[in-house]
Formats: sequence, C-alpha cells, structure tokens
Amino acid sequence: MKKVLYTFLGLAIVSVLLLSCDFDEDLSGGMVPENPNAPGTPSGLVVKSACGQIELTWDSIYLASTYEVYVAGELVAEGLTEQSYIYVPEADNFDLVELTVKARNANGVSEVGTVGSGMQFGPPPAPVNFEATDGQYKAAVLSWEMTEEADFFRIYRGDELIADNVITMVYFDNDNAPSVSTEYKVVAVRECGESTPATTMGHGNASLVFVEDFAFSAENNLLADLGFSTNFGWLDTHTGEASVMVKVGGNDKYGFIRQTGAGLGAALIFPSIDLTVGKRYQISFDVKCGVGVNMYIRNSSGNRYLEYLLPSDEHTGGNNNNQGKGVPGIAAETGEWYTYTQDFPYVTSKAPLDQTGDGTNPNGKKPNNIKDTGRTDRTLWSASTITEEQKSPYIEVSIYNAEASNGWGIDNIRIEEISE
Repeated sequence: MKKVLYTFLGLAIVSVLLLSCDFDEDLSGGMVPENPNAPGTPSGLVVKSACGQIELTWDSIYLASTYEVYVAGELVAEGLTEQSYIYVPEADNFDLVELTVKARNANGVSEVGTVGSGMQFGPPPAPVNFEATDGQYKAAVLSWEMTEEADFFRIYRGDELIADNVITMVYFDNDNAPSVSTEYKVVAVRECGESTPATTMGHGNASLVFVEDFAFSAENNLLADLGFSTNFGWLDTHTGEASVMVKVGGNDKYGFIRQTGAGLGAALIFPSIDLTVGKRYQISFDVKCGVGVNMYIRNSSGNRYLEYLLPSDEHTGGNNNNQGKGVPGIAAETGEWYTYTQDFPYVTSKAPLDQTGDGTNPNGKKPNNIKDTGRTDRTLWSASTITEEQKSPYIEVSIYNAEASNGWGIDNIRIEEISE
C-alpha cells in the first residue's frame, strides 16, 4: 500500500514541476505556454521627421529592461534604456519608412511592437506656380505655392536679395519695383537647407497709386483690415450700421457691403491715399448692385460742398441733406458687374446758392431743394490737377436706397496717374 502511495505522490510532484516551467519549444507539438513575465507592447510612440534623421519617443512599459527599434522589420538598435532614439539612415533616403519599437527583459521580448512611420527630411523642393504681376500693380506682386513644408522664403530681384524670412506665399515688391520686365526668384528654406530657385518675370507700374482686387485677402475678413471703413445713412433717425466683408472664391473676389437696421445707406470709404500735387488721376472699379451707386471725391470728409473734385449731382431732400449726391447712377441698376472709370480732378467757378440767397454759403451747407446751381453741368467744369489741399482726398462709394440691405459688391479698384 505504501508503495502505491509513494508512486502517486511522485507523479503529482512531477506534474506540478512541469506545469510551472516556461517552454521555448514544445517538442510534443502542443501549445507553447505564454510567458507572463515578458514585457508588453510599448505605447505612446511619437515619430518626428527631421533634417537628416528621424526622431522617436515612446512611453515606458512595465517590466521592460531595454528597448529595440526596427526599421522596415530590420533591427537597427537594441539595448536602449531610454524611451527615445534618433535613427540616422546610412544613406540619404527620403521615402516614408515603417518604424517599430519593442520592449525586452530577461524573459523575452514584446510579442508585438508599436508601429509608426516617418521620413528623413532634406532641403525643400522648389516652390511651384511662381508668378509675378506684369505691370498691373504699383508693386510687383509675387505669389507661389509649396508642395512640402518650408520654414520661410527668400526673394531675389535678379541676383539681389530683397526679402528674407518671408513666411507668407505672397510678396509685394514695392520698394523701387522695376517698371520693365525683370527676373524674380524665390527660394524655400528649412533646417536642412534651401531649395533650388523658382524663377519668373514681372514688373510693377509706378503710375498706379492704389490697387485692390481682394485676391489675397482671407475669406470674410472685414475690409477694415485693408484700410477701408464704412458709413451708414445720413439722417439722425436712421438706425443700424453698415457692414463689409471680403468674398473670395472662384471669380468672386470683392468687397461686399450691406446695411443692417432701418436706414437708407451703406457706404464704403477708401483708405487714405497720397496723390502728387500737379498730377491728374483716373479712378476705376467694378461694381455690382441692384440700384444705382454713387461716388464722391472731395478734399476732405467734411460736408463742405465746394470741395468736390467732380461734377456732382445733389439731393433735394430735407434739411439734413448736407452732402451732394456725387456721381449718381453708377452700375445702371442692372445687378450685373459694371466697370466704371472717371478721371479727376475738375474745378468750377459756379458756386451754389446758400439758404439765405446771397451765394456766400456761410454755414458750410449746400442749399436744399435747389437744383439749378449748375453743379452737374459739365460745361461749367474744367480739367485740373491735384493741389496741395487735394493730395489726400476723401473717396466714398455708396448707395442711398432701401434696397441697400441686399448688399452690393465692389472689385478691381484702381487709381492711376494719367497724362494731362
């Protein structure tokens, strides 16, 4: 009986010992027992593509003694005790590669690694679609696109560096811009070096003193960002405000003006513009509106009727009508785009009568309900040139109509010096 008992106990002990062992290989063809003491898969892998190398970081993992890095399945580093590694290819390779991190201890290596991808950066490629305007602006306007990341750009006029550390992909060469076709170059730069240059030909137009086509404005930016401002209504009883946006998309690149509230006006006031004394100018713009649009050009923003630089119609309304009506009916109420062009300045010796009838206009107001002052009779006006008092004129384009709430658009604004 004792012999049987000892034999049973011996078999039980052998069985326990066998169950407690880890196997590298099961020669009987059965399932290999999993090693619970090998580290798991590292997490938090971050791959940073960099100049000439690829940088890896990851989180520590419980039970890990060291880490290993594989590139495209091939072991490139082992025995790492920090949770970071910089992979430097033996030869330039700017293709995307797969990177794997595994953890190891005395009991083995992670069964599955954590996988990421990255690439070695070199110098950036040359910018594409590089263009320069051809006499359309006072400045030569340069624009381009990038197919990969660049830190900044360098701009050359010929071989002369004219701008460094440019971070936009639009540049206005307005410092002595050439008036004849000239070669421009743009170079993309990042930590790894600079690209080969992209080249184009272009030039500016010194006679253009103001240009705005809204092509380089952010969508829905307030026009105030471009130096414009707004005016609303002309009576104290009107309420609300004029609002302006920039529409950019497809062929719709223009200032969009609308009114809010119960009023009859929405006006766009131009930025301050410096003209040259003794010169003559032309203003042009495209306008789209369902009602007639008016334009004013005068010495200043004050309501001084005699300062108009163009033959001007006038309102015939109530006592608060202190402004002339300007040049009326622009856009012909078609609702389609219409190009308007007007040269200026003009002068006239025909002064309007004031409300007292003595012609002195002492209150600085235009008379009301008087149409026969000759202000719109062009035979009474003569072409002139800018005087000292007119070199920074007030320019406004507006509508005074209840339909102003529908909004109107203005685009391709140009003010250009012309021959007398």
